[in-house]
Amino acid sequence: MPYSNLPPLPSPCKGICCFDADKQFCIGCLRTLEQIRDWPDLDNTGRLAILGELKTKRDQMGERVDA
Repeated sequence: MPYSNLPPLPSPCKGICCFDADKQFCIGCLRTLEQIRDWPDLDNTGRLAILGELKTKRDQMGERVDA
């Protein structure tokens, strides 16, 4: 099923909105300011791309991620 036929993917925001200026991302969701800004305008394909980047970032940081 094409992603465009699905409801919009929800934001990965965890409500811990604190930007780490040194690392250049939010310490809650790990998104950059650009990713946070662009999220509402992205289709599911764009959102999935960001979610994949976040998973990679979490994996590199050693955080456990449930599938």
